[in-house]
Amino acid sequence: MGKGANLYRGGYELHGSAYVINKLLGTTWLWDRVRVSGGAYGGFSDFDSHSGMFTYLSYRDPNLLKTVANYDGTVDYLKAGTDAFTGR
Repeated sequence: MGKGANLYRGGYELHGSAYVINKLLGTTWLWDRVRVSGGAYGGFSDFDSHSGMFTYLSYRDPNLLKTVANYDGTVDYLKAGTDAFTGR
């Protein structure tokens, strides 16, 4: 299962935090939601800084609709973490 978008087309300008966020998602959110809870053999994301493509991928995934919902929930997950660090 995969889903992706070109962040540069949406106006994103490259910042080093993109690499940190990508790593964070793979070791927390996607691991917990897609791999552990969802039953996929793997779940990860990738950001190509040259093209601007950000992609989510899973493999051997028995819960495709739930996985897409988890991909879509990533923004809320990241906002909640940001709020926790900034006190907002």
